[in-house]
Amino acid sequence: MVGSRVSMQVNDVTDSRWPAALDLLDSGETWIGLGDLVLCCDLATERTRGRLHVEFPCRFDPLRGDGPAPDRLGHVATAGLARARELIGTACDVDPRFATLVARSDVLYEFVHDYGMGTLLVATARPEGPLTWKQ
Repeated sequence: MVGSRVSMQVNDVTDSRWPAALDLLDSGETWIGLGDLVLCCDLATERTRGRLHVEFPCRFDPLRGDGPAPDRLGHVATAGLARARELIGTACDVDPRFATLVARSDVLYEFVHDYGMGTLLVATARPEGPLTWKQ
């Protein structure tokens, strides 16, 4: 899933490059890859506290008819969301600085299909609760 938007890729928060990736993420400068997730922070404004975007991959083009049936895509998305939440939770447990960033952010999980020239938002979710499908 990691596309050209990603400035730095790390496998997990124990990677030696994680502190540098976290600096980039915390600054809001760019997107970073953490495992198969893509993370980006929108910096806070006077009206918001900032948002952490956590993208997890939709490996099927939801606009093509040859992908999985809608109910199967729902199962794939739900499993992907669970893995993304688990990875973010584990990262917070391991790295207090990342945990602080997550705690101060409005976290939005985004199920996206990378079609090569950009991404298509398929569904979103909050840290708790189900996916909301985009029409």
